Amino acid sequence: VFSVGAAALIGLGLAPVPAGAAWRGLYGVSGWGGIGVSMGLFIGSLAFEDGDRQRLVQLGVLFGSLLSATMGYAILRASGRKR
Repeated sequence: VFSVGAAALIGLGLAPVPAGAAWRGLYGVSGWGGIGVSMGLFIGSLAFEDGDRQRLVQLGVLFGSLLSATMGYAILRASGRKR
């Protein structure tokens, strides 16, 4: 969501690309944003009283957070290399 919003604002000329930033870096940071979204879903999972469903939701949130962190790290790590 972040990368789409940033691309739209930059493309429309409403915002500049941050100094020293590249598109790949913006995309990597947006991957890290998935961690916060997943944690919001985790808090929402507390609404379930059924223990089985609650555990499945928590496991899905944990997996989503790990996937977001890994994706963001990999993109940022790859974008920092000199070619």
